Parts: sequence; C-alpha cells; structure tokens
Amino acid sequence: MTDIYVKNGFLLTMQGEGVGSIQDGAVAIEGNTIVAVGKTADLDNEYGGAEHVFDAKGKAVLPGFVDAHVHTSNTLIRGEGQDVPEIEWMLKTQAPFGPHYRPGDRLLGSALGVLEAVKCGTTCFGEIGGNMAPAAEKVFGPSGVRAHLANTINEIGPGSRPDPHKPYIFFSDIGERKLKESIEFIDKWEGAFDGRITTMFSPHAADMMSEELLLRVKAEANERGMMSHIHIAQGGREAIQIKLRFNTSTVKYLDSIGFLDNTIIGAHCHQTS
Repeated sequence: MTDIYVKNGFLLTMQGEGVGSIQDGAVAIEGNTIVAVGKTADLDNEYGGAEHVFDAKGKAVLPGFVDAHVHTSNTLIRGEGQDVPEIEWMLKTQAPFGPHYRPGDRLLGSALGVLEAVKCGTTCFGEIGGNMAPAAEKVFGPSGVRAHLANTINEIGPGSRPDPHKPYIFFSDIGERKLKESIEFIDKWEGAFDGRITTMFSPHAADMMSEELLLRVKAEANERGMMSHIHIAQGGREAIQIKLRFNTSTVKYLDSIGFLDNTIIGAHCHQTS
C-alpha cells in the first residue's frame, strides 16, 4: 500500500524541459521511495487510497532545497557580531566565544540548525568545520537528511592573526595534523548512513594556509576524485591578506595557480569584481 500521496499540486520535478513543471500534479511515496510522479488525474485510481493523502491545491511541490554552505554548529551564536565591522567580527566577536563552548554545545547548535532548515524545506547540507565526525554521527545521520561534509584544513594557531593588516603567521605542523585528520574523516564517513553522508576536502581559505598546503589538499582531492569546499573572497580580511602576500585578488590568485575548476565549491565569493 502507498504510504503518502500528495495530489493537486504544482510540481517542479527538475526533470525534462525547464524546471519540469506539472500543473495539477501528484506524487506517490512508498517507504522512502518516490514511486510515481504525474498528473493527479492519471495517478488517483492507483494511489488515491494511500495511508496519508495530502491535498496540495494552491501549493508548490518540489525537491528539497540544498544549502550548499552552512555552519550549523554555530547556530547558538548567530548574530553575536552583527554590529561589528566585517574586518573585525571573526577575531573580536566569534573567536572569544570558542573557549567557552561546553561539550555538546556545537552538537546542540547543529541539531537546532538542521531542525530549522528541514522545517523550511532544506534536505541537503554542505557543511565544513573543525571536526565534523560528531555531527555526522549524532545529527546529520540520524536526522535523515543528506550531508556533504568536510573537516577544514588550515595552518592557523594561537597568535596567527594578531592584526588583520599584517601577514598571518602559519604553523605547518597544524596544517599537517589537520590534513591527516581530514583524510581519516573521509576514510571513515564517506558513504555512511546508506550513502546519505558524503565527504570532501576543505582547504579553509587561501588566506589561512600556505600555497604549498593549498595545492597539496587539491592534489589529494583530485587523486580521490573528490570535491574541495573552500571560502573564497569572503571579505576584507581575506582581501588584505592575499594582497599582502601575492599583490592580487583571491580569485585571480587561485586561478593563477590552477586551483579553480569544476571540482571546487566556492563559498561566499562576495568580495569580487
């Protein structure tokens, strides 16, 4: 017996021509599988007796949204720096909160963030962070959503960024450790929860690591046929650092070293020309 039958809706199937719209359409679901999509008039006889029937007249029915770049673990501190200039907010508002996180706070933030997103129609998340394993195990996996996750890789440590107008100080040992941890995360979590959890590499940002490490991460991803998720041109702080180090912009720099291609997910990209 069909479990769910949604009828009389305006369907956006994302198949075929355009967005695949179907006027007065219906969707039949058995278990976790969509078994039929089409005109309500064509599907009513076979699926109209479903256990749960929803009349979607006047509503749109479409696949779940994809949040391509999100930090659900920061949900509990969102808005803490909205009145601070962009060039200062990370160091003067976000960073001081970090040491005061209690065990489990980030997981609570992720759980709240995922819950709110699902209620708004988001079913797939692209998230990067320091250690995504706990969220993969306790939030993204059990919640039933899809998630494309990565541990961020950088060479930032204590005292790395005392002044956004001066070159950051990098710690190569931190970069090596984070690359190793990222590979371990990928090896363990790729394809977990029946394939709903997938993984990628995440060089944090061009201003937070050496060119050598940035290209090593890209090479690792290419060797495995994986994507790389990176912050690009995300604000004044990054622009200043790239200008100091390479006398150019972030996008031009990444392009000049052969980093940009169709395996890259670039987040933000608002400090561009």
